[in-house]
Amino acid sequence: MTLETCEIRIVYQKKSGLSGAIGSRDWFFEATATGPNGQYSAGSEILVPRSIRINLKITGDYTFSSDSRNHIIIHNDARVKLDNLIKRLYADGWQSIGRGNEWYNLQFQRNI
Repeated sequence: MTLETCEIRIVYQKKSGLSGAIGSRDWFFEATATGPNGQYSAGSEILVPRSIRINLKITGDYTFSSDSRNHIIIHNDARVKLDNLIKRLYADGWQSIGRGNEWYNLQFQRNI
């Protein structure tokens, strides 16, 4: 048997042609897996679709934080969306093995 590992992280996909404004990106929880054939997505759950225009100071529906590399937007129901992704990973045979630096950086493994 071969062991695969997986970690949930937040990623975004830019909408082409825009200047990179926060509202021009789709934000996801993504379960990034590494197996014998390299990295792949083991699942994802959208956090903020780019069709939503975000005004952080007015809506109050979003929390904004940043690190040294990029900005992260987390919707109020992010925990529910994270739980949905975790349930799908368990259904696909992944087992929890710990967590990374952030509250959403859950780590998994499975035998294939």
